[in-house]
Amino acid sequence: MGTAAPRYGIVTGLASEARLITETDAGSSRQVTVVCAGADSARAVQLAEDLVGGGATALLSFGIAGALHPALDVGDLVLAESVRMPGGQHHPCHDGWHRSLHARLSESVSVLHSGTIYGSSETLLTVAQKSQAHAASACLAVDMESHAVAAVAERAGLPFLALRAIADTAGDALPALAARAVTAEGKADWQAALSGLTRRPADLPSMLRLAGRTRRALASLEAVSRDVDELFGGFG
Repeated sequence: MGTAAPRYGIVTGLASEARLITETDAGSSRQVTVVCAGADSARAVQLAEDLVGGGATALLSFGIAGALHPALDVGDLVLAESVRMPGGQHHPCHDGWHRSLHARLSESVSVLHSGTIYGSSETLLTVAQKSQAHAASACLAVDMESHAVAAVAERAGLPFLALRAIADTAGDALPALAARAVTAEGKADWQAALSGLTRRPADLPSMLRLAGRTRRALASLEAVSRDVDELFGGFG
C-alpha cells in the first residue's frame, strides 16, 4: 500500500489572506485546506482543531500582523521561530521547516525577519500597548491567530510555522474601529465601519491609512504565495 499524501492546514485571520492561497493552490501537488478565523483567537483554535481532526499533518499560520519592534516596516515579512502565548509560554516552530522556508524566501524577498511572534486575543490599538508588549516579550510582531494554531499543533504533535507580513508599525496607533470592523468570515464589516465612522468621523484618515498599509502587506504575502508548494519550503 502507498503512503497517504501529506495534508496541510493553513489558518488565516482575513478572507483576503485566505484568497491568496485558494487562488494559487490549484497547481499544488499538496493537499491544502485553508480556513479563515475572522480575527478571532477562539475561532482559530476551533478551526485548527477541525483541521487536525480532518487529517492535517502540519499547520501554518498565514496573514498580516502588527509590528512590535520599531525596526519593522509595512510590508516586511516575519517568519516565526517561535510564538509567545499571552501567558508567557513559548511554542517553538518546526526547525527544519523554518530553516528550509527561510532559505527559499531569503532568495526572493527584500526584507525578511526571523524571530518570535506575540499572540494576543485582542487587537493592540495604541502605541503604548505595542511598546509594553515588546518590552515584556521582545517579540517582533503580534497577531491574533498564530498562538492559537501553535497551541493546537503542539497538543496534536504536529509541525507548525507562522508567516506574517507587517500591516502597521510599532509607532502606528490604530483607530478603535479596527478591532471590530471584521465579520466572523473575515470580511470587512461595512455596517460596523459606517456606524463607527458616524460616531467618530475623525477616525476616517487613520482607517484609510490602515487600509492602504494592509494592501501593501497583502502584496508581500501574495508575492510569496504564488507557488503554494514554496510555503512549505521543501518540508514534508
